[in-house]
Amino acid sequence: MKLKVLKNKQNIFDILFALLAFTLPLSFALPNILLLLIFLLFAIKKSKKCLNIYVKLVLIFSLFLILKAFLNKELIENFFIYKHLIAFAAISFLAFSIKNIVLVKKTFVFGVLSAVLFTFFKIIVYYLEHNSIPLGNTAEASELLIIHRPYFGFICFLAIMCSSSLIGEIKASKQTVFYKLSIVLFIGFVYLIAARLALGLIVTYLFSIVLQRYKFSKKKLLFFACLFSGLLLLLVINNKNLKKRLHIEDSFDKTIKVMANQEPRVVIWDCFFGLIKKPEFNYLTGYKSIKSIQTDLSVCYKSTIDNVSKNEYYQKTKFNTHNQFFDFFLQGGIIGFFLFIIIFGYSFYSNRFNYSTVFIILSFMSFLLLENLFHRQLGVYLIGIFIPLFMKRNVEKELNEN
Repeated sequence: MKLKVLKNKQNIFDILFALLAFTLPLSFALPNILLLLIFLLFAIKKSKKCLNIYVKLVLIFSLFLILKAFLNKELIENFFIYKHLIAFAAISFLAFSIKNIVLVKKTFVFGVLSAVLFTFFKIIVYYLEHNSIPLGNTAEASELLIIHRPYFGFICFLAIMCSSSLIGEIKASKQTVFYKLSIVLFIGFVYLIAARLALGLIVTYLFSIVLQRYKFSKKKLLFFACLFSGLLLLLVINNKNLKKRLHIEDSFDKTIKVMANQEPRVVIWDCFFGLIKKPEFNYLTGYKSIKSIQTDLSVCYKSTIDNVSKNEYYQKTKFNTHNQFFDFFLQGGIIGFFLFIIIFGYSFYSNRFNYSTVFIILSFMSFLLLENLFHRQLGVYLIGIFIPLFMKRNVEKELNEN
């Protein structure tokens, strides 16, 4: 009887997590409500063996930054940032208690599919009214896409990874056809919205899968690489929105000039290197206040950008570092940066023989190089759920051995 009750609680736990995964691309509030229910159920069902090395590393990193904020009396003032660290630790901890991984992956794919289809509908309506699809660097793109473009592209990439793993795990032929068609749809959507990083990750993943499945001779490999590169170049040239997003112009010199002028990270990262040279920056523990980091970045933008409209745009937008590693280096110095890096170092090493897990880890690291995931709720949920989800089997093996 006791085993049956525990099993029922586990089933409810998995269903709640599956619902959370489904709502991630569709709602801001529902994931938070579901996370609270999941935590309460976890406390009731009293699961064991969840505090593995990965979770311990996440907890140490999160507690370091939270304790530092508490000692500097800025925890309450900037709680909107530190609550994401708390959520990261909690989600990472709870994700390892999922038993029905297939269910969670399936519902996430359905959630992303729903978001993609709804966005497709909005784009079609816009096209019928205006006879154009303005998905380059335009204000209309922000209105048409229900999720911020880099994140929308990345969740589509994660849905492709989930679909690919489901094809290998499920036996029903009709379901495999569905997930194959979903992969094609997600690729087409990422290409349409010109999500640069996601498109690069998808191309790399598909290329690597082909290389794994087919043993090419050196000549065939060279031919395939040239064919693949040619096809990719053709796709880029024929997508005006993607060309704009990649800042591709008629000549190489003009491309470099436009990229330097229009790519925000050129200015932002230059300001980052200026910030670490300031006397108030402590190389061991970073700046005392997150607020001072953003203030110094804004001052740097104001003093380095000559174009008036561009300067006003940067001041209004208050761009963060657009690189999570840079952000944590400013927040926590060498100690905080090292504690964050070691999470990925351990994850990579412990899963080095599992290709899908390694690719997921490297993909998140690539995303972190270009975006501050911990400044957005969606980013925290994605990294908190999907790294544990893909490395769960190896962690269970580690716990059983101990």
